[in-house]
Amino acid sequence: MLRALSLACCIVALPAAAFATDPSATPSPTATQPPRLEGTYWKLTELAGKPPATVAGTPEAYLRFDAATKRIAGLGGCNQLMGSYELRGSSLTIAAGGMTMTACPDPLDKQELTFTDALRATKGYRLVDGALELLDGATVLAHFVARQ
Repeated sequence: MLRALSLACCIVALPAAAFATDPSATPSPTATQPPRLEGTYWKLTELAGKPPATVAGTPEAYLRFDAATKRIAGLGGCNQLMGSYELRGSSLTIAAGGMTMTACPDPLDKQELTFTDALRATKGYRLVDGALELLDGATVLAHFVARQ
């Protein structure tokens, strides 16, 4: 009888042990990977050292890099923009292409010009603490944060 009881305990305990995992061996569900340049929605947070302009009812300025096509897409303030980019290590060049031609209220019109100028002047980038910085040498042209 004692033997049967010991065997029954082992049969119950064995399946439970098979499903137990070492918590340090698997990532927690809240652990996230740092954002990558490509495939991330980058919200503009600073342009030429200043916060982006905001006008009620207009969407936020942003930028996306598509790894498969090497194309960019974004919004400078009120117009959609597109173009291409070339990436080699931390070297990044952007060829801003077309843009929609909606008349923008002030100050978004000036922001769009500064934004496209910054894209064209970009020679590199840096990812720091979940943020993207577009660089011309040591000068930060624009600062973005990854948006979920």
